[in-house]
Amino acid sequence: YYMFVIDASEKMNELFDGKTKWQAALDAVTAILEGSKPGAHYGLIVIGGEPTSEGVEPCGQPSVAKMTFSNRQVVHDQISHLTPAGGGSLYQAFVLAMNQFEGLSENTVRNIIYITNSSDTCDRDEWKDLERLFQIPGGLDANIYSEILVLDKNGDLASQSIPERLNSLAKNVNVAAPQTYSAFQQSYATAINNVNVYVNNAISAIATNAPTVAPIIPLS
Repeated sequence: YYMFVIDASEKMNELFDGKTKWQAALDAVTAILEGSKPGAHYGLIVIGGEPTSEGVEPCGQPSVAKMTFSNRQVVHDQISHLTPAGGGSLYQAFVLAMNQFEGLSENTVRNIIYITNSSDTCDRDEWKDLERLFQIPGGLDANIYSEILVLDKNGDLASQSIPERLNSLAKNVNVAAPQTYSAFQQSYATAINNVNVYVNNAISAIATNAPTVAPIIPLS
C-alpha cells in the first residue's frame, strides 16, 4: 500500500531552479508511480489545492484524503487535475497519512511518499512538530516506511538541518531537501530505490515468518 501526500498549496507556485515547485513535484510523482509496484494499492492526500476559506487561518485548512486506496493510474489522474492554491498543515497531513493504514491486515506493507514545500502558511514551525512526533514513543508507526521529499530553496532549511535531525530520529523515514532540480531528480530516483528495497524485504520477511503446514501423511 502506498499513500501519496502532495503539497498543492499556493507556495508550490514558487520558482525552483527554472521550474515551479509544482512542476517539479508532478515530475517526481510520475517517476515514482512508474517505479512502484503496478498491482499495489495507492491513495492520495492533498495539502491545499483549493482557495483558503474566508476567515480561516491557512494552517487550519484540513488536508484532504482525496481517495481511498485504488490503482496508481487513478492517483496520477487525480494529481494531474490539481492546481496549487490555499494552504494547510504539513504536520497534520503526515498524521492523516498514517491514519489511512488503520484497519489493514497486519501483513500489509505500508509506504508514505510525501512531496512538500519547505514551509507552509502556519505561524509555527511545523518541522519541529514533526520532529516531536518522531521523538514520542509510538508517535511514529514503525510499520510504515516514509520518503519525504522537500522542495527547498536557499535559506528555507538552514544548513539542511531538518533532514539531518529527522533522519537521525526515525529508522523508517528518509528526508531529502535538494536545492536544485537535478538534485531533486536524484532524490526521487533514490526514493524509488529505497521504497522498492523496503517493499521487497518486507514481503520476504512476511513469507519467511508465515507458519508452515505439516504435510499430511496418509495412513498405511
